[in-house]
Amino acid sequence: MKNIVRCIANLFKWPLVVLTVIFACSEDDPTEVLELAENSPIMTYMDVSTLYSQNSTVRLKIEAPLQYQYKNRDEGYPKGVYVEFFDSLGTKTTTLKADSGYHKQVNDSYSVHGNVVVVNMEEGQQLETEVLYWDKVAKEIFTDSITPVKITTQTEIINGNGMRAQQDFSEFQITGGVTGIFTVQE
Repeated sequence: MKNIVRCIANLFKWPLVVLTVIFACSEDDPTEVLELAENSPIMTYMDVSTLYSQNSTVRLKIEAPLQYQYKNRDEGYPKGVYVEFFDSLGTKTTTLKADSGYHKQVNDSYSVHGNVVVVNMEEGQQLETEVLYWDKVAKEIFTDSITPVKITTQTEIINGNGMRAQQDFSEFQITGGVTGIFTVQE
C-alpha cells in the first residue's frame, strides 16, 4: 500500500516539474523588451511647425500632424510631413510633401517615404517618387539608383530610375537611367 501512495505522490510531482521546465524555457527575453522600450518615442508632439533660420532669415519650415522624438534625438514623422525651403531673401522656392519622414540627428539627414512630391516654384519643376533622402550638410536630395522617379518640367516629363539634385531642386541628374522622355505641348 505504501508503494501505491508513493507512486501516486510521484505522479503529482512530475507535472509540476514539467511545468517548471516549460516556463523556465520560455522565449521571452527581457533584454529584447528593453530594446523595444529604448526605440520607443520619448516625446510626442502634435500639429508641429518648426522654423530653421540662418542670419535672421527663415530658410526652412517643417510642418507635421505628428512628430516623435527618440532618446538618441532622432525625429519621426509617421503621419506625413510638409517642408518649405526659402532663399536668402526669405522667399519660398521649393516645397516637399510625403506620407512619412525620419530625421537622423547623428548626420543631420532626412528620409521621406510614400507619395513624395517636390516642387520647385522658381523653375516650374516637380519631382514624384516613393523614397527620397535629404542631406542637409551637402544640400542635396537624392534616391538610390533603382527608385523610379518622375520629373515634370515646363517642357517635358522625364521618367527614370534614381536621381540626385540640389536641395532646392534647381539642378538634377537621373542616376540610374532615363526610361522615357515626353514633350509637353502648350
